[in-house]
Amino acid sequence: MIRTTAGDPAVAHISFPRGGHNYRNYASYLAPALVWSAAGWPAQPGP
Repeated sequence: MIRTTAGDPAVAHISFPRGGHNYRNYASYLAPALVWSAAGWPAQPGP
């Protein structure tokens, strides 16, 4: 998947050195990763 989306500015990924793909392994990184990701997008007007 990473190779397929390489160069697409709308796709980001976080690679972990160990563990599998489950919530327990990345739960503590989820909120900060979403904040970091949102910082790269232009502000959207409110409703």
